[in-house]
Amino acid sequence: MHVSRVLFPLLILTCACDGEPQNHRKRMEKEIEALGLLLPGLYQAILKPLSPQFAPSINGSLTLVREDDEFIAGLRYSAGVPETLVSQNLHRGSRCPDLQRDDANRDGHIDAPEGAAVYGPILIPLDDDLSAQHLGGGIFPFSDKYGQYFWSRSVAFSRLLKDLREEDLNPLDDLVKLSHGEVISAENLVVVVSGIPAQTPLPDTVLGKGINSPHLSYPVACGVLFRPERIPGKIIPDETGIPVPSAGGVGGS
Repeated sequence: MHVSRVLFPLLILTCACDGEPQNHRKRMEKEIEALGLLLPGLYQAILKPLSPQFAPSINGSLTLVREDDEFIAGLRYSAGVPETLVSQNLHRGSRCPDLQRDDANRDGHIDAPEGAAVYGPILIPLDDDLSAQHLGGGIFPFSDKYGQYFWSRSVAFSRLLKDLREEDLNPLDDLVKLSHGEVISAENLVVVVSGIPAQTPLPDTVLGKGINSPHLSYPVACGVLFRPERIPGKIIPDETGIPVPSAGGVGGS
């Protein structure tokens, strides 16, 4: 059974590889392998809270799956900020910020500029359309009244990669492209979940980033991508050697 079918059984999947000429597919695989960007398989990032004031117990993860030209992303969490417009992005950095280490102005908050100094610019916006950085329009769901949240999208990975290799038409925004011949590993990329209610009181020292307000861009949770040794939810064969009782109980037949 494919990994993607195990993780997202209700998701209608998109695959652009059927009927694709074999030589083109091989070229695509070589380019992907040369970049080191999302080799086939499963990646995860476990979310950790960045905001002790607003979501100290947030718990969840980002899961990315690539099989051939099929790319699926899913993010879910609980105990987040209730009824809030959430944004999530995959950044070019390699670690999450720490309040003791990265709160430059010592105001008790990691705001968007302080966070970006650690986890870097946005490589992939995890918004309504993964095929290009700007096509999703920055459209994200709201968390529910309990602070729970679920989002998932799929796309042909060749389209995503093509967009990342195109010219950066606005080098002044928070989005970056891959430069020609650049090698980047999917492992250690950073996912950041941002957003608190607009009416939340904040000190004047808390700043926004780009065109986004301090509230919309306030980082709440963060996680670093890694490749798990075992697929979550997959049954692990018993290798203990301990006899398993039969259906009739111990000693039954």
